[in-house]
Amino acid sequence: MPSRRAPHLFRSALALVVAAVLGWSFWRHPGWLQLCAGLALFLFGMQCLEEGLRQLAGGRLERLLARSTGTRGRALLFGMAGTALLQSTTLVSLLTIAFIGSGLIQLAGGIAVILGATLGATAGIWLLALAGQNLSLSPLALPMLVLGVLAGFTGPGGKAAGRVVLGVAFIFLGIDQLKAGFAAVGGGWDLAALQGGGAGGTLLFVLAGLAVTVVLQSSHATLMLTLAALAGGQLQLDQALALAIGANVGSSVSTAFVGMLGGNRSGQRLALAHALFNIGTAVAALCLLVPLAWLVRTVAGLAGFGGNALLQLALFHTLFNAGGVALFWPWQRQLEALLRRWLPERADPAMPATPAE
Repeated sequence: MPSRRAPHLFRSALALVVAAVLGWSFWRHPGWLQLCAGLALFLFGMQCLEEGLRQLAGGRLERLLARSTGTRGRALLFGMAGTALLQSTTLVSLLTIAFIGSGLIQLAGGIAVILGATLGATAGIWLLALAGQNLSLSPLALPMLVLGVLAGFTGPGGKAAGRVVLGVAFIFLGIDQLKAGFAAVGGGWDLAALQGGGAGGTLLFVLAGLAVTVVLQSSHATLMLTLAALAGGQLQLDQALALAIGANVGSSVSTAFVGMLGGNRSGQRLALAHALFNIGTAVAALCLLVPLAWLVRTVAGLAGFGGNALLQLALFHTLFNAGGVALFWPWQRQLEALLRRWLPERADPAMPATPAE
């Protein structure tokens, strides 16, 4: 019995220590409190939005997934639309792994969904970049909070819709708090000074983006933090580009972890495909970072937002993800064959061995 209680006691003690450290840091640094509160509101809003959309969709989302992966093109479009709606690459990827494991869709369709989900995620970054301008979203969030709560009293459908509205409201409040937090702590933070020389400094920010995404379990949250720091002057554009690359790699860690823990080979193959795609895209983006940055600045200048670093980051995120999809799209069949070779089907232990003649 004591051995069973030991892990629980350790977790409780660790939680108390973390709470004490956070409480002390909040008391000493009010700006840090604003920053953490904004991040908490943003993550909670993303969770509410995701849950509300899933409740509204019910089983229709799963049925649509099964019907929409008959061809690679339809699977790509489903991944784009699903991620743009749910604002979660991880959720769409995990749903796809679950349905591959149940045999409702094939590996080829799952790979195309993953590629589409990567493209769909770029829509959310544009919205975050637009919301990160010098515009307060709190006046919009307050009536949405009231409407979201009232909708919860109108039945199951209204409760799900209210959950969506509340999620958007909390996201808006979180964005404002993040901007205020970075403005408050900006004098004490000099992230630009962390830039080392050449490739080493860039790699440092890539690893930072990966680590933050793994901890927060949301590349959107990492990019929102990056946008807020960029707007507050704590980051240079080149550093933000490296953070975005790292966030992209980090977004596949949850999928890879869940897929690899599962016993189904098809799910493991798709999880590995997701990780290979994100790592391959990141390597290509790092190798081409200088010409990509030049292209972003040139296109932004022609489009009229050459002085807007936030929109330039969104443009870079779109360009390097679209480039990754274009790079992997012609090689899907070869990738599928390679995954089957690396992760062959396991022998069924229930089948008796054939006796020797």
